[in-house]
Amino acid sequence: MDKKCIICSFHKQKGMKILDSFICTRCINLISTTEVENPNYSDILNRMKKIWNCDGQAAES
Repeated sequence: MDKKCIICSFHKQKGMKILDSFICTRCINLISTTEVENPNYSDILNRMKKIWNCDGQAAES
């Protein structure tokens, strides 16, 4: 069964479930290799914050 990845928003089969959310294998690899200098770093960080909030909203920094 496909699940929607909280990072890329695509439906994938392989990945990791974290609480009530899902991160696909591709995004796990992206997160683990992304440096702070990467222009997409803040976007990835904000999407990851959604995992830890039950209401689905990004946490305040």
